[in-house]
Amino acid sequence: METAGRDKPLKPDKFSAEVKQLKEKRRQTKRDGLGVQHVEYTVICKTIRHRMKEEIQSYNEEQQLKALERPQIFKKQNKTKQTNKPPQKSNIWLEIPS
Repeated sequence: METAGRDKPLKPDKFSAEVKQLKEKRRQTKRDGLGVQHVEYTVICKTIRHRMKEEIQSYNEEQQLKALERPQIFKKQNKTKQTNKPPQKSNIWLEIPS
């Protein structure tokens, strides 16, 4: 079935094939009934958490570097630097007691 409009852009993979294989292995050990009590399962879980954390951090750093390289960012930064003026006096009316 086709839908009208544009296709959604594919999201880039944040995780390597190795992490995906480890996740699949974890699913299989859980399905086999070995569960949390098995030492191999806990080692796999720790490895997955550690590698996912590293890969997410590197992905985020990469995205930030790409964003800094885009000229749009520099234009916005320059614009905000030019508009950083001291605050003007507000137009607040004070009642003076008589």
